Amino acid sequence: YNPAIQCISFEIKGTKKEIMDQVTVAKNGKVISITIPKTSKYLLDQFSFENFINEIEKFEVTEDGSGVITINISCMGDSDFAYSSLDGVLTINIMGEYVGGDYALKLKKPSGVTIQSVKNEDLYQSNKFKIIISGNYKDFYDQNPIAISSNVITGVSTNLVDGNTEITVSTSKLQGYKIYEKSDSFVVSVGDPRTIYKNIVVLDAGHGGYDSGATHNGTKEKDLNYKIIYTLMKGYFSSNAPDTKVYWSRSSDVFVTLSKRAAFASKVGADIFVSLHMNSASSSSANGTEVYYSPTNNSSSFSGVSSKAIATLFKNNLVTRLGTINRGVKTAGYYVTKHNTVPAVLIELGFISGSSDYGKLTSSSFQSNSAKIIYDTINEIFTTYPTGRK
Repeated sequence: YNPAIQCISFEIKGTKKEIMDQVTVAKNGKVISITIPKTSKYLLDQFSFENFINEIEKFEVTEDGSGVITINISCMGDSDFAYSSLDGVLTINIMGEYVGGDYALKLKKPSGVTIQSVKNEDLYQSNKFKIIISGNYKDFYDQNPIAISSNVITGVSTNLVDGNTEITVSTSKLQGYKIYEKSDSFVVSVGDPRTIYKNIVVLDAGHGGYDSGATHNGTKEKDLNYKIIYTLMKGYFSSNAPDTKVYWSRSSDVFVTLSKRAAFASKVGADIFVSLHMNSASSSSANGTEVYYSPTNNSSSFSGVSSKAIATLFKNNLVTRLGTINRGVKTAGYYVTKHNTVPAVLIELGFISGSSDYGKLTSSSFQSNSAKIIYDTINEIFTTYPTGRK
């Protein structure tokens, strides 16, 4: 028992790492349950005790007859817990109402550290996210356990990477999150994306992997799409507690099927879907910007917004600010716009084959400007057509 941080710690040691790696920890109400899978031998007798340091009402170890052991820790109050598993040792830390409120995680704040020293990385494709604190605070968090008060969190690990402290949070399903600073701690809200974020966008970098898209003079469309809509735009959406959350259909040079791209919007609870492409034609005289939507996916959504309305905003802003030729808003049956569950558009930013567009599309300043205009237009969409979420 550590009275300084009101923490009770238990260690469960196993001789077989593969068994200990299968141990599960969950909280239901005031009961924290640890389940250890069946194995050949346990050096553990069935026992229980009650009323421990005014935090634990009952600690009981049971065996179900098949060799599976369950440890139930009944807390007196709404205690929070943290746990880690390393080299066959499971450590459980129980803290009396340490998190509180609506927060799923609470991290004690090292002296001198502020939210400006904290970054985050969403690994949503693997149901994880990282909290990255500048500097080495691994020992600090080993001594000050991170409190958990959400059943959807399946694990928390702390590692030192390139001189910075990386806290990796694993969840049982894709979750949204926001990180806030309190007087003595950082707290994290975790939940389904639509309960966490006011606005949600899927940005889709067309093509990828073995699918290069259009090519010209050695330049591949997939690379232009990716650089503008991911590499140059991700910084705009890196806040620790954003109003607008972006999920990318791909965050590396990989091939993603059209059906998976379209379905991804529903998976993350998106409000709109924006796909970026570069055009191509047999003649170099074809130049300009056009934005597509599907007439079969154009019904009114939140605040009356539609795919056509979004396409019009993107076309107007891109053409006006980039100075490209206006080729208009058009309809087509592109899979990602037609088979989507939310208002969806496909931007053809310019012609990679175009006599005047090619130089623009490969210009760093043009690419940066394009990313900024897409970002500004997304903000304009949600300002003009609010989702109604807070």
